[in-house]
Amino acid sequence: MNGIHDMGGFHNFGPVVAEQDEPTFHEDWEGKVFALQVVGASYGNWTSDEYRHVIECMDTSEYLGTSYYEHWLTAVETLLVRRGVFTEEELREAQVRAAAGELPASNPDEQTPDELVAQVEGVITGGGPCSRDVEGEPLFRIGDEVVAKHDAPPGHTRL
Repeated sequence: MNGIHDMGGFHNFGPVVAEQDEPTFHEDWEGKVFALQVVGASYGNWTSDEYRHVIECMDTSEYLGTSYYEHWLTAVETLLVRRGVFTEEELREAQVRAAAGELPASNPDEQTPDELVAQVEGVITGGGPCSRDVEGEPLFRIGDEVVAKHDAPPGHTRL
């Protein structure tokens, strides 16, 4: 796919300047979004390909006008709505409440922050499930020679 997310070789975006002693996360919310993505993927709620596809289908102006972790947040929100965890309306209502400082009460049956951090660290260091269900027999075997055509479909592809 040759979309705005694939900026390698594009001109006029200026140099990439690395920060000296750059922190892992510039703001606390970035770490939370990272955790949501890792836990969501580790529970099999989405594959990395599906997750990347959502980011790569973002509107060009939205993609360029948002930060790296805002891209991640867009993907997490989109996939959780698609999975029926909440509706778009519920998501927007929660965003308005959060912006007003009205955070919803926590559920005492949920994992503690320490438990969640330990789980995320476990997935990061040990990996998570990456298998997916497929129907039918594979078309190719390991070692088969294949030819791939140059194609730029909308969305993510591992071609």
